Amino acid sequence: MNTLFNKIKKRLLKLLKLIIKILLILNKWKSTNNLSFQNIIKSYIIRDWVKEKVLLDFESLSDTHDNSYLADELLKVFLDFKIEQ
Repeated sequence: MNTLFNKIKKRLLKLLKLIIKILLILNKWKSTNNLSFQNIIKSYIIRDWVKEKVLLDFESLSDTHDNSYLADELLKVFLDFKIEQ
């Protein structure tokens, strides 16, 4: 699974050169067994005005997931995918 993720991530990093606009979608929810999750989806438009969407992160959150914690997690994803600008 990790190998597949790394292949997709490598391809996505190459695509970043073609991206004009990025929209980040953050979802946070609690499951029926009381576990908290967050996912980060990146929706973007490439030069040919083709809209794409990709899941950047899906993680289980700790019990104390305040705004500071969530901001730190988001920054990690920005840095990992080189989209912090």
